[in-house]
Amino acid sequence: MVDAHSSSGSQGALMRLFRLIWPDNVANTVAICIAVVASVLGLFDIIDLKKLLALTLASIALLAFSLIRDRISRDALAKALTSLLESSRAIPADRFFTRQTPERSVLQSAYHAAYLIQETGSLITEQCQDEIIRILKADGTIKVVVCLPNLPSTRTLAYRNENLDIATAISNRLDSFHNQLKSIKRSVGASMRCLQVRYTPYDTGFTLVLSNPAAPFAEQKGLVRLAGFRIPYSRKLDFVFDNSHSPMIAAHFTAEFDELFESSTKFVILAGDPRVGKTRMFRELLAGASHDPLVYFVVSVAEYQNGSRASFFAQSSIDPDRRIEFAKKNLGSGFPERDVRQYELQTDVWDAFAAEIHKARTLKQIIVIDEIGEMQLQSAKFCEVIRELLADPEVIVFATCAADESRHPLLREVNQHHRTTVLKMTTDNYANIARSLRSEFEKSLRLQEYLNGK
Repeated sequence: MVDAHSSSGSQGALMRLFRLIWPDNVANTVAICIAVVASVLGLFDIIDLKKLLALTLASIALLAFSLIRDRISRDALAKALTSLLESSRAIPADRFFTRQTPERSVLQSAYHAAYLIQETGSLITEQCQDEIIRILKADGTIKVVVCLPNLPSTRTLAYRNENLDIATAISNRLDSFHNQLKSIKRSVGASMRCLQVRYTPYDTGFTLVLSNPAAPFAEQKGLVRLAGFRIPYSRKLDFVFDNSHSPMIAAHFTAEFDELFESSTKFVILAGDPRVGKTRMFRELLAGASHDPLVYFVVSVAEYQNGSRASFFAQSSIDPDRRIEFAKKNLGSGFPERDVRQYELQTDVWDAFAAEIHKARTLKQIIVIDEIGEMQLQSAKFCEVIRELLADPEVIVFATCAADESRHPLLREVNQHHRTTVLKMTTDNYANIARSLRSEFEKSLRLQEYLNGK
């Protein structure tokens, strides 16, 4: 019994060896055997030189045959693999799209930033408020684009929605969104300045949530939900993507968000220390649009004597050649250089400019103000009109502002408002800020043309 078992084991080992060799490695095995036999016979002078050479050449020929066959096999395998990869790109749509994927699943991965395109924003701020607060408290940036609350935009959304038939229903959702923003502000305080909300008249046809869109080497995730026409929420199609598996899709929707964000209504603040170049940048910005009927501007100009500011003048697009003095230094004052009390102020000048700004708002002009500063804010009417601009989602504003927001309570209010985008300017980033501001301004001109044409 032991011998039979041993014999059976040996046969099994031989069969395994045979399967390993046959058929792919037969040529290699024969070549090795011939080379070994020839080497042994040649070593003991059993075979003459001619036969040894012939056996060696035969071994080389068999090895060459094996290499050629291996190359053909690898080429065929590569072709098959390429064909398989090509066929896998045509993923069935039913496997690509899903339904009711929660936005929270994307926001939970956000730590650096989150970008959102929503109809009214009420769903996100109600269901994902904890995630929004977490991101803001960690000094992360949140940018949101929602529907412009004017009649044409809300009417379009109401017509498309399955359960909201009138424009008022969309407006009510927007009101709920703004109430939720107040709740978020109570939780995050000064971190509210990291939240930026803009309004678009354009119906994108989808909603979007992106996490960490601009963070280097970070995992970027996204969720796109198709709006459809009168499709209930439970049947809306959506899909999730990330930059590791779908870098082209991630880059596409990040770029699309950036375009839509810059092409929406806005309140852009250029903040910086005195003499850093804010007024010069705004003059460059207005160089080609100073006579554009879509643009209203009012700018402040300082005049210097002996290297220090002696007086301030202002001029507006209503009469660009008229310079009106609104502050003059009292040479006998003992107040420090930046103390507004050392100037004799004419607040009625900014009362008049406030009336012009209010009219520009009613005419739906782009409003450019240089600057919203401590002197200008001594006018109660000017303060009132700035608050009107902040509260009006339809108006587009570009303004300069002092970096030190402690100079006046309204400066802090402006910087922390959800409508404002604050560009902090230094001497080192002048060129980058100038490019960003120019892009924002040019897209605002295009948007204002569209809005005024409706």
